[in-house]
Amino acid sequence: MLLPFRYVDRQFCLAVGLLLFVGITTLYSLSFIAKAHFSYSHFVKHCIYLVGALGVFATLLQVPINSLRKKMYWVLGLALLLSFFTLFSDPIKGARRWISIFGVSLQVSEVLKFAALLAFACWGKLSIENNALRKQVLRPLIPLAVFGGIVLVLTIVQKDLGTVVLLAVTGLLVLILAGIPKRYVFLLGVLAVLVIILLVGLEGHRQSRITAFIDPFADPHGAGFAQLQSLMAYNNGGLFGVGWGGSLQKESLPEVHNDFIIAIIAEEHGWLGFFFVCALYLFIGMRMISIGKVANKRGELFGAFYAYLLAGLILTQVMINVGGSTAALPSKGLTLPLLSYGGSSLWATAAMFAVLLRLDYENKLHAEEVQ
Repeated sequence: MLLPFRYVDRQFCLAVGLLLFVGITTLYSLSFIAKAHFSYSHFVKHCIYLVGALGVFATLLQVPINSLRKKMYWVLGLALLLSFFTLFSDPIKGARRWISIFGVSLQVSEVLKFAALLAFACWGKLSIENNALRKQVLRPLIPLAVFGGIVLVLTIVQKDLGTVVLLAVTGLLVLILAGIPKRYVFLLGVLAVLVIILLVGLEGHRQSRITAFIDPFADPHGAGFAQLQSLMAYNNGGLFGVGWGGSLQKESLPEVHNDFIIAIIAEEHGWLGFFFVCALYLFIGMRMISIGKVANKRGELFGAFYAYLLAGLILTQVMINVGGSTAALPSKGLTLPLLSYGGSSLWATAAMFAVLLRLDYENKLHAEEVQ
């Protein structure tokens, strides 16, 4: 049973629906690539994944926020257990990020991001209610430090630097929102940067991405190839684009259905299409913050932290993906939420958005009760 229509945030759902539509139409365009980087069968799978994501969304929409908060430890435990199982999985392109469940490949880091959001929100709620950070700083940080250490070890083995970056940003954000002194934010931020630099140094392909970012022309047929092809897509598109299905760079761009899908959108629909997509993400992020503010005013601290952190997570992921395709940031293998191919990303995003809209529903119910 879905929520009554009058409680649905129609503007938020419209923005999400438009992004899904852009993603599906772009993936359909990619499904006819001559070199078969992305086939029609992949497109069909994505449509099936989308139906599954709607099922996940409808199911979690029925779970009250308070019940979800109480089940947070179970969700977090499951995510960490699945992450542990990846250590014994077969590597794909040198990384162990996926496990197979009943023949379906699941990228565990997507589950971990959802669980981390719940855990961070719960920690933030308890910190505010107990006034923990004003009494002392180091002791309340121990749970976050333990969680961060476990995730760091698992991610090193999985070779998933993107998840480390996203969780580091989200972790710093929850500390700022919880009121930790600025000097600690600075020190932890420096520590996070040093850890990321160390992880980059451990893998040769990560170093090559940095050098390609600095000078893609130094190795145009190797490390800088994807970056240059992506920039060519933006150049080909111009202001209005070459038209749907007319992309030339989709023939040569690697991981075009994931890392560089926004470049194909820009090529086919121009800078107008590119900025339209970016505006939709920005609007979604602003709606998340707005929902969090309402929850905060009525004293629902767990929900408020969750909404704020979800906005930070989604917008950071979008920034990294778009920044990599435009050469504003080093390229990193992160999907673009709602647009990129893949079931794990769709399911996790559906779960995260379901919790958000459930929070919005409870905000509106509360507003009716106090009137």
